[in-house]
Amino acid sequence: MGKSSQTTVVLTLMVLWAKHHWLLFFRYFRCKLMLMS
Repeated sequence: MGKSSQTTVVLTLMVLWAKHHWLLFFRYFRCKLMLMS
């Protein structure tokens, strides 16, 4: 139970972080794609 609730907290934090930084991540991902192609 403890481990499962800890995983839920981590997932929630990741979702919140993604909400705030999705644009930065998108830019970084796009740059990586351009470099690879």
